Order: sequence, then structure tokens, then C-alpha cells
Amino acid sequence: MRARFKDWIPATAAVCTLIVAVAFAINRTFEVSDEIRNMTELSDVLAAKAGDVQRETRTPEELEQIARDRSDFESRIEDSNKPSVVVSQLSEAARHARLQVLEIQPLTAQKSGVGNVGGVQRPSYRVLVRGGYQDISTYLQSCRTQRVPVRVIGFEISRFSDDRSDGSGDDLRADVVVEPYVQIANSNDRGPGAS
Repeated sequence: MRARFKDWIPATAAVCTLIVAVAFAINRTFEVSDEIRNMTELSDVLAAKAGDVQRETRTPEELEQIARDRSDFESRIEDSNKPSVVVSQLSEAARHARLQVLEIQPLTAQKSGVGNVGGVQRPSYRVLVRGGYQDISTYLQSCRTQRVPVRVIGFEISRFSDDRSDGSGDDLRADVVVEPYVQIANSNDRGPGAS
């Protein structure tokens, strides 16, 4: 029996070695699979972070555009404090809308409403124009989009009547009170602007 047992020792050792090798290989396969999965997850996270950095990093061209926008924004703020610039733009907008300007008069400065930077006091303006209803509507829209935009804070419209009038009897007279404002761009925007 002893001789038989000695004969089986090499075979038993070989089988045990094979079992240990298979167990090691299986264990190592699971470890490698876990490492591969971890590396894949890590690469996905790094790729997402790299995409975030790329989206948040501005190119030199974008930085130049931001600098130009800032300069333009600052000059708009300065221009909104210059009555001559505002009156000139109001007159030009009226001419483009085919309206006759009867009067543009600065009113007393008042604490600004929404949209004015830092609560700066700016004068409002009374604008009297004569023309058709559609032309007056076009004028009011164009005032919002000029270089120094203005918003309507008062508005009256009536029939134009003047004995010396050489225009049509369908003309209207609009008495509009506006104030200049500079809109600060949303923080998600690429640069400042006015609307």
C-alpha cells in the first residue's frame, strides 16, 4: 500500500499543481478584468474632464473678442451719459422711420431703473414725433436696438392737428418719454451686449 501511495505522490502533486495554476489563472483573470474595468471608468472620467476643460478654455480669438466687447460695452456706458449722442441717435432713428421730429428734450436726471449700471443717474428724454402709426411703432422698436438703446417709460399718442400742417389728416403725434440703458450680458454669454 505504501508503494502505491509513493507512486501516486507525483501524480497527486501534478494534479494539485494544475488545480493551483487554474485557480491562480482564474483569480488573475478576475483581477485583470477589474483593473481593465477600473481603467475604462478612469479613462471615461478623464475624457469628460478634458471635454469640460476644453469647453471652458477660451481661444485667443475668443479672448480678443471678449476684450473688444468689453471696450464697446464701456463706450456704450459713456455714451449713455452724453445727451448729444442720445439725442442724435433718437433723431436718426426717427428719420429712418420716416417721422418728423417736432422736439427732443432732455428731462431731469433720475435714479435709474432696471438695466442701468450701478444706479447711475441719467436723464430721460421727451421725444415728440409726427407720422403714421406703423412708422411710430417702427421707431419705438428701433430705439431699443440703437448703439445706446433707450426704453419707453411714457407714451401718449393723439391725432396731429395744426392749422399750418401741410401733411395728411391721418398723421399722429406721439409724445414719448425714454431713458437710456445699457444691458449687462448674462454671465453665460461670451460677451456684453445691448438689446
